[in-house]
Amino acid sequence: MTAFFYSAAIATPSGIRGFLSNRQFARSNRISQEIVDAYLASAQLPHAELTALSFVRGDLCFDLAEFMPQLTTPTAIIWGKQSQLTDYIIGEKLAKLNPQAVRFLEILEDVGLTPQLELPAVMIAIVQKFLDELGK
Repeated sequence: MTAFFYSAAIATPSGIRGFLSNRQFARSNRISQEIVDAYLASAQLPHAELTALSFVRGDLCFDLAEFMPQLTTPTAIIWGKQSQLTDYIIGEKLAKLNPQAVRFLEILEDVGLTPQLELPAVMIAIVQKFLDELGK
């Protein structure tokens, strides 16, 4: 039953676009057909419904805070303020757990869960800024 529901309602162009619009992106007008097609191709792979179910149940989640004190690599955290699945406050708390490693925290207004898809040019600029700062 799960596989049928998944293939009939979720792993469809409208199902993918609906999820992206309602849960992942802050603005649905930023969702290109190319993004929908890429998600759809992944969603239609064999046994993809098992991965989706694991995601929905939270099986793929873990407490990153436990590992933050061990972080030694210079790090930038970039978070969409409108993320519905993980509030930006989590990013702020994680950054405070290891300010020596987390050198850069950017909370992007009017962006959801995947800023790299919503505003790729902005993300490139932020990453470049961070790399430039590291090079100094």
